[in-house]
Amino acid sequence: QTEVSSNPIKSRDGTEDKRPNKPDQATSEVSLEDSRHLRKRKQERDITKRVLQKVKKHGFKYPGNRPDTVKHVHGKVVLVTDKSSKKGITAFRENRRRFVNRAPPDTSEQAPSGPHCSLTHLGSNNPKF
Repeated sequence: QTEVSSNPIKSRDGTEDKRPNKPDQATSEVSLEDSRHLRKRKQERDITKRVLQKVKKHGFKYPGNRPDTVKHVHGKVVLVTDKSSKKGITAFRENRRRFVNRAPPDTSEQAPSGPHCSLTHLGSNNPKF
């Protein structure tokens, strides 16, 4: 039995309970009741029942953003369920690259600092280098 209270979810004995499902259970046998919202999201986001069963079986469990919800994460797919993990609420593909393609902030007016400044700012024109 797990509680939804901290990140990641802890079992009653205090150990991390990240992969709660039976590893010997066939993925196709993992039960998941669809809400109307989840059915719509699966269709519009092209996420199959089998993918969600895989996420529920193999994914890591974390507390959801709303009370009494659990977030199952496997690869780039996220499944949000009720606290019992029996009823699916929504699902989506996580876009982990969203920050990679963002333009860096304009720092032309700021002095360089930290480990990311280039050597040209640190005196690379010095003949000793």
